[in-house]
Amino acid sequence: MEDITFMTMVMTAWEMLGWLLVFAAILGFIGLLLLWRGLKNARRKHLGAFRLLRNGILVMLITAAIITPFVPMWTMAPFAGLHSIVDVLSAYMMALFPGSLLGVLWLYFGSLRQGPRTVAA
Repeated sequence: MEDITFMTMVMTAWEMLGWLLVFAAILGFIGLLLLWRGLKNARRKHLGAFRLLRNGILVMLITAAIITPFVPMWTMAPFAGLHSIVDVLSAYMMALFPGSLLGVLWLYFGSLRQGPRTVAA
């Protein structure tokens, strides 16, 4: 295990995914930018950034749980390949990527709404 480095993991991912890895990296960068922008908008509009972040994380986890049974289709593995807990956990980890993108979009679009209404006396 001592010969496993970051570079070997990147090269293994490149061999498995090819140019899809570049697309995933670009989507991850855009997701980080949307997350930063959404939290900035929420703080500026006093919407409760923590609440939006918590709801985005919940959307991410629930979406990943829904997508998990469909992960073997991406990896071209047999559908019955999820018969051990390690397989299910690794499929869940793979499903976290599209789930995280949906969670970030939830947070970003939630931060675009108008701020809390104030009652003028």
